Amino acid sequence: MADARSLAVRGALPVLQQLKLGRCTVEIGPAEAQALNHLLGWLTEVALPDRSRSVPVPLEMDDESKYMLDGYNEHFSQPEPEYKRGQALGPPLSSAWQDTILLVTVKRLGSKWLAKTLASKKTKGSTEALSAELAETVFDWSAFDAVRINELSAGRPLEVTAHAVLSKLGVVERLRLNRAKLSAYLGAVERLYKPENPYHSNTHAADVVQGVACVIDCDGLVSRLTDLEALALVLAAVIHDAGHPGVNNAYLVRVVQAPAIVYSDLAVNEYGHLALAFETLFHHHEYNFFADMPEDDWRFVRRTVVELVLGTDMAQHTKDLASFTSTAKLLGGDFGTWEGESRALALRFLLHACDISNPARPWHVCREWAARITRENFEQGDKERAQGLQVSPICDREKANPLKGQLVFATLFVRPTWEAVGLLCPRLSATALAHVGANAARYEKLLAQGLTDIPA
Repeated sequence: MADARSLAVRGALPVLQQLKLGRCTVEIGPAEAQALNHLLGWLTEVALPDRSRSVPVPLEMDDESKYMLDGYNEHFSQPEPEYKRGQALGPPLSSAWQDTILLVTVKRLGSKWLAKTLASKKTKGSTEALSAELAETVFDWSAFDAVRINELSAGRPLEVTAHAVLSKLGVVERLRLNRAKLSAYLGAVERLYKPENPYHSNTHAADVVQGVACVIDCDGLVSRLTDLEALALVLAAVIHDAGHPGVNNAYLVRVVQAPAIVYSDLAVNEYGHLALAFETLFHHHEYNFFADMPEDDWRFVRRTVVELVLGTDMAQHTKDLASFTSTAKLLGGDFGTWEGESRALALRFLLHACDISNPARPWHVCREWAARITRENFEQGDKERAQGLQVSPICDREKANPLKGQLVFATLFVRPTWEAVGLLCPRLSATALAHVGANAARYEKLLAQGLTDIPA
């Protein structure tokens, strides 16, 4: 068997050979046409790496919706740094994030700070109510509520949700992972998240972990994944926003923050999450459950986690959506026949789908997370205004229409993503898309009433 790229090349080869021989008219069947189209897509990616990553504006869209879509495209883009000659390079982040990035990439400064952070904020004790809630909902897309799990777990929803998922999947036993170290590591990663972030918090991470659990379980994908792939997918969800500073990549680049310098403006947050999470794992013996795994296994998991977390950068959304869709159409819905790069692409895209899935959940969950991301965006906009920067459109509390923005995001980003997920996971996709449709209708109804704010 071969991966999607090899199949495309192989399928297109007879046609290319005839063209090479100077035959101007070549008979092309459906299979060859599909292979050529797929190969052309990849060649376009290579030849035109700087093509627009923006979501195009539908012709029928009203002006306010266009403004919000332009805002999203700008929010997820990679801007040029904004600073004047002689200006200080932005106020340094007084957070775990900057200290740890410098720790990992420069001289491992701040180790005392990291140890203090990892040791702080420990909470104890799951209750019977928590155990019952997780048992009933951890693989139920429509019933799970990470905010409720946060309340029942005394502020540690990520640790308890990840434990429940990994236990039910059985990978801890089959891979003979060191349970004590794994448990300690999950708790340590949870403490790296900033609870003051309205959106990018340990509760959001728990929500994404449960989302990937549903992806693995719902359509029988679990029987097509290796245990190492399942572990990598869950672990990537656990760490994907660790230490998030509460501002996006564009902001860090514009004000030339230290992480943007370290990572040369590329996927600044995502590289930071990875560095922080793996620093915590490798440099603390009591957390390093990798140490008890065969080297080939843990290196595969680490490599896969890196690939998956980098795929949560929204700047990759349009490209990854197109790549996954074309690959799934070529290889078909049986993931067991996928190999090599195609499998990594699928896992990367599925994690991304779960990361942006709030509009694909029931209304009470969708509404809660819409309010949280709006609050976090507005806090970033306040920082931009205070620093004399142009305020990002979706972060401007004086101009943005949060209801319209959520409608645009649900219909132009989330819906196409979950339609693509349906090529591998049709049952889960149908459930998610039903929620997207219902939530979009709610937003439209509220907008028709002249409202602009997310309802309480």
